[in-house]
Amino acid sequence: MRTDDRTRGTRPAFAIGLGALVFLAGMAARGALTHPPPANATRPVAEATAGPGPSGAVAGMPVGYTHSRDGARAAALSFASVVPQRALYLSRDQVTDAVRGLAADGARDALTAQVLADFDRAQPLLAASDTVTWWAVASLAVHVDAYTPDRARVSVWVTHVLSKQGVAPPQSSWATVTVELVWERDDWRIWSQTTAPGPTPALDASDVPATAAGLDQRLAGFELVDPAPK
Repeated sequence: MRTDDRTRGTRPAFAIGLGALVFLAGMAARGALTHPPPANATRPVAEATAGPGPSGAVAGMPVGYTHSRDGARAAALSFASVVPQRALYLSRDQVTDAVRGLAADGARDALTAQVLADFDRAQPLLAASDTVTWWAVASLAVHVDAYTPDRARVSVWVTHVLSKQGVAPPQSSWATVTVELVWERDDWRIWSQTTAPGPTPALDASDVPATAAGLDQRLAGFELVDPAPK
């Protein structure tokens, strides 16, 4: 993901933890919450004719998913990749609004505190250099672990790419993100999210790793596939 001058210095990403070059993708409670009872029963639900969603946006983040297994699946994909990617464009206040709009009632305060802690840790690191930031998060595979009309648990295999001259050399991370969802306020809301490393593929022999400057040069003029929040 390439950012322009609008996102330099004053609008860093809350989802990037650069201390150990670990990607804190999404809104991870990291055990701070008591999980809801496991969703271990699957019930048939009529397919939605208009698609599973999203059907709208709040604070630049997708919302509006159908009350169905497919809707929960679509919401989890968004929480695992779209939300952490778009978060790069948000200010601290906008991050707060986004989390509070997406979180379940019982998880809102703990998730907000955790995400803002990630934001405050990442902000000075990204603002230290006025170079272009590339941050991309993509979902590659998904599995609905469990589903009921009230709760769902979905695992998503994701990859992250980060590069910023003077801050982080081009690097990738692979992880399996497990999202716990609850149906509240007529939408799927996030209760918690945990991230486990891998599975991680090896780099093939088709190329050598790029430098940050080389990556910037090769991708000059490229635009973000998923647009920034409006």
